Amino acid sequence: MKTYTYSYKSDSKNEAIGRITAQDIEEAQILIAQIKNLDMYSINTLFNIEEVTHETKQDKSKLF
Repeated sequence: MKTYTYSYKSDSKNEAIGRITAQDIEEAQILIAQIKNLDMYSINTLFNIEEVTHETKQDKSKLF
């Protein structure tokens, strides 16, 4: 399982508003669609979905 974060495309800071665990990006899109009660087109239009990698986790820990 992989961890994905999602943020609004309109957010210039790209701050994550949620985190989910899924097998792949397609499953992540489906899960976000269920959470937000939106269709797949809306999910792809409104949100950036990114896989959280080990490097990403380290970068965030340096902020604190």
